[in-house]
Amino acid sequence: MSVKYALYESPTPKGNGKKQALHARVVPTTTIRMNRIIKEVSAFSSFSSSDIKGMLQALVDQLVSHLEDGNELELEGLGHFSISLSCPKVTNPRQIKTQHIRFKTVKFRCSKEVKQRLYALEFEKVARDPNGSPYSPKERKENILAHLEKYQTIQTSHCMHLNGCTRYLAKKDLKEMQQEGLIINLGQNKHSIYAML
Repeated sequence: MSVKYALYESPTPKGNGKKQALHARVVPTTTIRMNRIIKEVSAFSSFSSSDIKGMLQALVDQLVSHLEDGNELELEGLGHFSISLSCPKVTNPRQIKTQHIRFKTVKFRCSKEVKQRLYALEFEKVARDPNGSPYSPKERKENILAHLEKYQTIQTSHCMHLNGCTRYLAKKDLKEMQQEGLIINLGQNKHSIYAML
């Protein structure tokens, strides 16, 4: 089976109007949820769905616990997890106090084993949606709701990345979902943050 892709123009730095190089981006057929993975693993193993769900939750809990202690994690065959930090952009270290340090994100570096298994992928080019998204309106909204179930909030920029669409389309989807009573806007103007009702 081949992986579908489409070509996108890279963002223009500082809006200088110059034509940018194209880059290929995967166009997912669908988003696979945890419940499907659990059912598939259960079907091909001696573990029940409940056992697998419990083991995965225990794994996530231990991973978070070790990251909270400032450790890095190496899960052989899967990859390497670590946290990154943010602080004010200044040159004088005396200006940065401990209270200025914030958690930024979890970094994941895929294992060599997983990468090697993916090198033989075959690809198939697909036409891009004229609105800049490989998903239908229904699929885009499902992706947004799935993100909210997992992370509680979402912003326009997250929607753009999640659905591979323009800012205009992301805002349109969020506005429609708000009008449909699916989400609520917790922020204001440029700082809009959306959550499930």
